[in-house]
Amino acid sequence: MSPFCKRGIVDLQQNDTGTVNDTHALSPMALDAKELLGVEHMKTLTDKGYTTAKHLEKCTRNGITPYSAPKVHSSQHNGLYPMIDFKYDKKADSYTCPDGQTLTTNGTVYDKAGHKVKHYKNRKVCETWPVSPFFN
Repeated sequence: MSPFCKRGIVDLQQNDTGTVNDTHALSPMALDAKELLGVEHMKTLTDKGYTTAKHLEKCTRNGITPYSAPKVHSSQHNGLYPMIDFKYDKKADSYTCPDGQTLTTNGTVYDKAGHKVKHYKNRKVCETWPVSPFFN
């Protein structure tokens, strides 16, 4: 289906991005809208379901400024700390948690669903943490 454009607002709700949810739809839909409008730069307004770093970066790189509400991290509802509360020490390649404990890595980089990740932990401290059953 073709997108609908009225008064400078592009509605791409019928745009099929081939994904099962909105998480991976922002940049394909925004790039389609930009092409449809024939503009070099544009702004988008999305709900928080569209905010992934990959798609926000792709929009920015292509002259699209995305505006979206921040996502509430699921950890805020299960007793875990949000990642933003951990402080990274580049020199030591470690994180400090909000309780002041140091989390280290063995340096191994893992492939998790196409993303490179390193695990940081402090088994001695984390095993006694009240929500440690989440990690066993």
